[in-house]
Amino acid sequence: MVVAMSGPTSALYVDPAIPRFTRAEIVAEMAERFGSMTEATFRHWQELGLVASPRSRRFEKGKAGSAPAMWSYNDKEQFGAVLDLRQRHFKEVGKPVDLCWLGNYVVWSWSFWDGFVELDQARRALRTWVTPQLGGAKGRARSKVTVNKLARQAVNQVAAPGISRSIRKAMAANIAEDLWHDDLERLRTRVPELTKIVDPEGTGRRVGAPGASVDAADEIERIYLAHRGAQAVVWGTPPIPDAYWYVARQIMRDAWVGYTLELPRMRAQATNPEWFTADLDTQVARSSSSLLLILGEQLAGVSPGLNQ
Repeated sequence: MVVAMSGPTSALYVDPAIPRFTRAEIVAEMAERFGSMTEATFRHWQELGLVASPRSRRFEKGKAGSAPAMWSYNDKEQFGAVLDLRQRHFKEVGKPVDLCWLGNYVVWSWSFWDGFVELDQARRALRTWVTPQLGGAKGRARSKVTVNKLARQAVNQVAAPGISRSIRKAMAANIAEDLWHDDLERLRTRVPELTKIVDPEGTGRRVGAPGASVDAADEIERIYLAHRGAQAVVWGTPPIPDAYWYVARQIMRDAWVGYTLELPRMRAQATNPEWFTADLDTQVARSSSSLLLILGEQLAGVSPGLNQ
């Protein structure tokens, strides 16, 4: 749709969502802006959710006179943002970023911005992000590196001061083992072990700030529900209704607004003030894990939005 703009400097407005770029055109532009880019890479990244599916599906292979698939300006620029993120990471760190972490960026874009990522792409990107974390009979991860890292982060952030590294490491290893083997019932039995780390003095210690705190049982349940969401995203069983995704997105948006408004109070009263930051990096980093948790809550019939 082209709309004439009135005024002393008349111009044409072109809706950025209208499909008008072919795959070949986008590949050529991205190769010029960022270096090596091929149609094969484009197609692979599309499968991973790092590139949108075409908005125009008029192309049918072998059909005479059919038009090529088309992408919008927003699709093209979102892909450019992903490539820019990859390029900046390489310059800063000196090695390529894992594609799964680029998937997290796409999930963040869908969660907090409208018009650049559709639900279909967000689904694929979240699957790309979480796949390396799943082992078990159906899992595709080749090692426990990612799941071990996430388990250590979970234990370290709730551990009471003075808990030795060896104890925290052993607890994280147990959690990682349960997640790797998809033994979620076994995971739920870890509450007493984790309680000794969270509340070693038995005083009822909770971690966080009033209204946004957790104990060992809460933390295990959050891990359990997020992993249940991860299984559904990767394996497709049970299927996740579209409505669950949109509910989760709205919860994330509302929660972030409330979180930023309450941030000074929470930081002042928190057992661990370093948890409570509201910068863009924090929002991006938490997007996929928050989305998995809320999807898992809905699949389990739990009121969504637990301590978001």
